[in-house]
Amino acid sequence: MDERGSGGAHGRPGPATSQRPVRWWAGAGLFLAAATLSATVYLRSPLPEDDPLRSTLVVLPLVAAALAGIGRWAERLGGSRRYARATPAELAGVLLLTVLALGRSAAGWRYEQAAASVLFAAFCLLLAVRVVRLIVALRPALGATPPRNPSGLFFLLPLVVYLAVLPWSTEQRPPDGDEPWYLLITHSLAYDFDSRLSNNYEQGDSLRFLDRRLAPQLGDPVAEDGEAYSRHNLTLPLLLALPYRVAGKLGALVVMAVLAAALARETLRLARHYRPVSPRAALLVWAICAFTPPLLLYSYQVWVEVPAALLLVVALERIHRLRDGEALGLAGWLVLGGCLIALPLLKFRLAFLGVVLMALLLLAGLRRLRRQVLVLVGGFALASATVLVVNQILFGNPLRYYSLEAILALYQVPPLAYLRGLGGFFFDGAFGLIPYAPIWLLLLVGLLTAGRHRRLLLDVGMLCLPYLGLFGPHTGWFGGWSPPFRYALVTLPLLAILMIPALAESQRRGRRGALSALVALTGALSLVWLALPGWTYNLADGRSHLLDALSRLLGADVARFFASYIWLRPAAWIWPLAAVAAALLWRWGPRWRRGAGRWGPAVALGAMALLPVAAETVPSRVVELEDPFVAKNGGRLHPHRWTPNRPRLRSGWLLGRGGRVVAPLVPGGETLALTVELGVLRPVPSLELLIRQGEELRRRLPLESAGWRSVEIGPLPWAAGEPLVLEVDASPGATARPLVVLDRARLRWLPPQAAGVIARPPARDR
Repeated sequence: MDERGSGGAHGRPGPATSQRPVRWWAGAGLFLAAATLSATVYLRSPLPEDDPLRSTLVVLPLVAAALAGIGRWAERLGGSRRYARATPAELAGVLLLTVLALGRSAAGWRYEQAAASVLFAAFCLLLAVRVVRLIVALRPALGATPPRNPSGLFFLLPLVVYLAVLPWSTEQRPPDGDEPWYLLITHSLAYDFDSRLSNNYEQGDSLRFLDRRLAPQLGDPVAEDGEAYSRHNLTLPLLLALPYRVAGKLGALVVMAVLAAALARETLRLARHYRPVSPRAALLVWAICAFTPPLLLYSYQVWVEVPAALLLVVALERIHRLRDGEALGLAGWLVLGGCLIALPLLKFRLAFLGVVLMALLLLAGLRRLRRQVLVLVGGFALASATVLVVNQILFGNPLRYYSLEAILALYQVPPLAYLRGLGGFFFDGAFGLIPYAPIWLLLLVGLLTAGRHRRLLLDVGMLCLPYLGLFGPHTGWFGGWSPPFRYALVTLPLLAILMIPALAESQRRGRRGALSALVALTGALSLVWLALPGWTYNLADGRSHLLDALSRLLGADVARFFASYIWLRPAAWIWPLAAVAAALLWRWGPRWRRGAGRWGPAVALGAMALLPVAAETVPSRVVELEDPFVAKNGGRLHPHRWTPNRPRLRSGWLLGRGGRVVAPLVPGGETLALTVELGVLRPVPSLELLIRQGEELRRRLPLESAGWRSVEIGPLPWAAGEPLVLEVDASPGATARPLVVLDRARLRWLPPQAAGVIARPPARDR
């Protein structure tokens, strides 16, 4: 494609302005004016320094200028001016939101933080509109087939989006999980030029990027001289050390955003090797990968998975060049070798992917390029062995934190553990890929339509499935204190490319409606995750922040309709089956009438509107008594929310004497048989569990001994609308405080019959 491009958004000749020479001074002047305006807002802003929108308004002029420059560049490549340039409505929207952001304090708005979140979501909505229009304008840049070197716009546009959301996201949610320790290692490398962390803990260096002092993580190694080290490798902190020294935490996060944007562009570059490739489908895959969760959420966070995915994609793209008979040259071989060697150095578990890549490399070039291939194999083996030897010398364990026995034990777990992990990766309401971005449902369609893409199926089968299976039975498959899909994020580029066959057929047989519905749902959820970034960090308790908020709002159990692979419930199996049925309907369903695609978003929003109706009409079957829709009077969560390996432990709500829980019930009959699972941690004389229907006492159950048990109550006549109230009572003269953990209540709605109370043996730990 020449400098002027080959046509408009639909193959027509581009507008006349797209053929004009670029006036670089005009772009430089625009960015200079934007930088001046940003500096003025930073120095003279009427908003206080702790205002949540202040940093967003500071970067707003630079983001607007960058998007304008990208639009002009897209015009040069043949994009339509209609989509490449901002409309008056977009500009008016930005101006209106800016005025509201500046004036909301003066207007005395209540719930200022909530108002700020709503305004930021509105800013993100305008940004999404601009990005969608630019994506349409970028279609001519791909030509008839995806190019070997896609335009730099496919890197710049994601980068601008990531940098636009970075200030708000990082200020609303500080680093969590392993992120603070990666930053502390980075700080030590940048200022102390070593990886010893004892002095950094003592000096409180974490206060430079966090609001608390860090202490060693559980399982961190300690050398023979007593120096504390981290169990995390140094490769990522070494990459971040110089930017951190120059610009602090912001410098490190900008580097992570650059890596995420590079990953999106390299995914587009890799897609060309899986022929036949529709340019439109490749463009959509790039957009889904770049602008939807999970990559959108990880773009401003410090985790090894994004750079690992980038190494995987770059190495695989070079291997496919060899398979296609292309010459790499010295630079290509150095890049390939560097990627393979960096994988085990980044995180040793990534050596598994390196081994698979080595196998693909041997298949691609052993006959023609035996010497080069053997050198890379030797370099990869040497890097892996070096990691093991250094760990053994310094920490007495080649794997630092893990043991070989624990890794081998993963292959002794029952098949259900694999199903739970694999299902959780994709369908778990708190940690799964699809609930956070429903557009990824097209993965299933891609599997059904990828028969002509044997190379793609081979790569997915060798790189993705074994890697996901390796972490499926792991108790921490959900990632822990991170956004969803963390461990599996390395496989994201190949999973995105797997959607190409489905997207190539999305224009046929009325499938545009389903695609529009998925896009609408994904966009709406993405606005929530960006406006409330803390909601992407969930605990292993079978719920999520969004489901908790809906449950509190409706006063009903919403979580029961969503899959959880922490605490298994019927939805864990219904959702995958429904997804497979939807994929089959997409692939072989009936032809829809012309224009049916317009109803897709309406159908999706209508289905969401039915959720409150279902929560208040479907009879209650199981009530998790620690859930937020259950009102509590006294007590606390048990075990503590930050307890390691919490999913392995019995959980519930811990009550003392006089404490109670009030659970709203949706009746399914006039008579209720109730099973309560509870644990007595500290028995005292006259300890009882009181069961009430509203305020009416129905049963008293003596709790005479310690331990977990299940008790059956009823059947009892139950009036519609009355909540279930469980209360702990004991003798006021008891010397010790009683402690009872209420786990869950199982409900059976029956025809009227006699009441009774039956005690059962202790329930099996889940």
